[in-house]
Amino acid sequence: MNPRFGVVYQPIPELFLYASYSRSFKPNNAADGITNTLLKPEKGEGLEWK
Repeated sequence: MNPRFGVVYQPIPELFLYASYSRSFKPNNAADGITNTLLKPEKGEGLEWK
């Protein structure tokens, strides 16, 4: 599950404020070709303002 959150705020008719936040997680079942060990899972986090 990748949670996401966003909000749009319009304080006056001519102006919109936007913010977004998200997190991600992806398990990884691939192995390193040299050491033959499993690779670490991929994690991400994003924040955006406009």
